[in-house]
Amino acid sequence: MASSRQNRARSDLTFETWAALLGAAWPIFTAIADNTVEAGVTSAQISLLVVLSSEGGNITPTAVARSLEVTPGTVTGTLNHLEKAGLIKRSHNAPEDRRIVNLQITPRGRDLVKRWQESCRTLFNSQMESLTDQELRTVINLLARIGPPIKGVPPRLPSILRSRAK
Repeated sequence: MASSRQNRARSDLTFETWAALLGAAWPIFTAIADNTVEAGVTSAQISLLVVLSSEGGNITPTAVARSLEVTPGTVTGTLNHLEKAGLIKRSHNAPEDRRIVNLQITPRGRDLVKRWQESCRTLFNSQMESLTDQELRTVINLLARIGPPIKGVPPRLPSILRSRAK
């Protein structure tokens, strides 16, 4: 019987931990979505621009789709909008083979990503200002035991927020 109570207590504790993580993350996620709307792009568009910006050079639509874990068809529609807005450009390395498309972020696109990332960084700093450096390191170490950290800004907003940042 003690085992059943211990399991229940553990289950309650893990649920409380999950709720605390979500409670801490939710305001950050919603503010990121708001920053995306304020930047004048959708979550799919900023995600794609972040990937292009981090690559620093030519990348194919297929590689972008793989990075974002979406279909190439999904990327194509987003690319069309970004190209019309002057945020990316498409080029062909081999004029005789127009099937191979390379993507480049334009200076205007790079500036938009930079401003968006700076607004996110400001948000993160204000959200975590009550924690000391040691407390931040402790949080990082504890969370790393649950799952590996994402390097840099995640290229995609969580799916639950995509509708908010449209």
